[in-house]
Amino acid sequence: MSLDTQPKTFFIAGVKFYDGYKKFIMPTDNTPPVFRLLGEPSNKYDKYAVKVMNGDDQMGHVPKPVNVDIWALATAGYKTH
Repeated sequence: MSLDTQPKTFFIAGVKFYDGYKKFIMPTDNTPPVFRLLGEPSNKYDKYAVKVMNGDDQMGHVPKPVNVDIWALATAGYKTH
């Protein structure tokens, strides 16, 4: 099985359930924001859940079906942040 390592663009899912977005400040120099992506194996709704983190604050989740590709990369040892 080959992993899709191409960059992914997506809207963060579930931001209304987390307070992380309240502390987020968009860069003013046109650089894209950088977030940490962490697998969440204990998520009861999705075994491939991937949290989107801004520092220690959760912003939301990577949406389906993009999360499966990112989960596979993270568990294969790729750096996803």
